Amino acid sequence: MKLTKLLIALLISASCYSQNPLSLWNSSWDNPIFENCNTAKNAKYMTQREKDVIWVLNCMRKSPGLFKETVIQDWDQPKRYGTIKLKNEYKNLFYYMDNIKPLDMNMIYPDSLLYISSFTHSTEFKNQKGHERITQVDINNSQSCSEVISYNSFEAIDIVMDLLVDSGNPSYGHRKCITSPKYKLAGVSINKHNLGFYSCVIDLK
Repeated sequence: MKLTKLLIALLISASCYSQNPLSLWNSSWDNPIFENCNTAKNAKYMTQREKDVIWVLNCMRKSPGLFKETVIQDWDQPKRYGTIKLKNEYKNLFYYMDNIKPLDMNMIYPDSLLYISSFTHSTEFKNQKGHERITQVDINNSQSCSEVISYNSFEAIDIVMDLLVDSGNPSYGHRKCITSPKYKLAGVSINKHNLGFYSCVIDLK
């Protein structure tokens, strides 16, 4: 009986513990300084995986050099990416990360209104795949938020990597958005579509 209770307690504590998704890639991410990157940990309206996307984004923005060496370099991309490591989009990402100044980038915090926006978009087009990155504009014709979408990636690291590689997008709009220092807030929504693929919509402001 005592053993059963102990096992239950361990399972409960394990389910409540949130580990940095990048820790599985390299122990350097266990450094307590990256705990501050988990800005969405108390956002009850988001799933753990959606929170993890913001956590990974913040870690990448805080230490782009470490991210390049421990994640981009060793990324064992899902089979659907095929020979992505042979493509220029992947190769030039290394040079791009070298030119990012971590001190210039803000930490991203979750925003409930942006979450509603991203959730609405991620559930609105369940029978469609493909989009053009858009910038939403408010009634004063000023920028409201920018939006990026990752298709068919489920893990937080794969979602961020998908947007960073930005394959097939000559302007690298997704890459530029998630590394832009002007963004401080985000809403992240991950949903499964009728066609069987996942989409992750991120609205940034």
